[in-house]
Amino acid sequence: MKIRKNLTLYLSFIILVFSVVFIYFTYETKTLDMNIDKELQLKANKFYLENKISLAIKSESFDDVLMYKNLSSYLNIAIDKKLEKEIKENNTFFSKTIRNTKSFSLGFIEGEANDSSSLAGSIVSDMTLYGDLRDISKEGNKLIHNEDYDEIVLGISIIGLALTATTYVSLGSAAPLKVATSILKIAKKTNKLSKPFIKYISKTISKTINIKQIKKIDFSSFSKIKSSFKNVSKNIDVSHSKELFSKINKIKKNTSSLDTIYLLKYIDKEKDLSKVMKISKTYGKNTKAVFKVLGKRILKAGKSVIKYTYLLMAQLISFIISAFVFVFAIVSKIKFILSLRKKYFFR
Repeated sequence: MKIRKNLTLYLSFIILVFSVVFIYFTYETKTLDMNIDKELQLKANKFYLENKISLAIKSESFDDVLMYKNLSSYLNIAIDKKLEKEIKENNTFFSKTIRNTKSFSLGFIEGEANDSSSLAGSIVSDMTLYGDLRDISKEGNKLIHNEDYDEIVLGISIIGLALTATTYVSLGSAAPLKVATSILKIAKKTNKLSKPFIKYISKTISKTINIKQIKKIDFSSFSKIKSSFKNVSKNIDVSHSKELFSKINKIKKNTSSLDTIYLLKYIDKEKDLSKVMKISKTYGKNTKAVFKVLGKRILKAGKSVIKYTYLLMAQLISFIISAFVFVFAIVSKIKFILSLRKKYFFR
């Protein structure tokens, strides 16, 4: 009996020490970022990056040219001098001015975004009311005539219009959320959103605005939309969509507006949005490049951390059980000693 009790005491103590050591070292050394960096370095070598830059120059995707160039700098990979020269020649002040002017105008009028300049034009058009009024008029008229309409674009435009009024009232404090509505709307227009994420956005919009209230808007002209919108705006509760827009705005802050639109295509659920936000905080302006190189599996990199957490939980349970057994064994030992002392003391 005595040997068994001693064995229980020593064994529980060993397990207890092992659990503490394991928890300490595993908690300290395992990180998601290290996994991403390792995979990035394996795939994005000198040949890969130079090939991507050459293809981007040929297709006149100048945002991608700079994106891969910046990634090469991040990974400390020297690009061929001839390619460096080609990048500079295609990125002169004159060539950029012509491209940017055309793109900005297209974005402002049509509300589409193929590059950073057209996106800037689209966002400016929303900030000046024109963009939201244009989209509300277009999709709203389809709604009242029982035609197929884009409920996401219509809903976000209505929320955007409400936020524009809030922005002016609050002297710009709601402006970041307003920019996020423009980013999300353009992402929907350019088919950058997955079906599961569209469902999530749709639920969020339905909590924010009431479809019955939307039908009360007079869509016949911009001026009538504005005047009839005053009563409708009273029933819009932006607090339901604030978290969604805030997370999008944080990704935009870490990367750029155009990169955020690209990154949204990888999101299926709210957890993915949080993961992308976290990754963008680490990789900043290189986030889009990281996703372009590694793809959607970058979000699954978190699975190693989740499995790892389960292992950590198992060790925590082991720690609790061994601690309990250890304490129980000590108490039993003390009771046994006391019983012996009592027995011989009273003899």
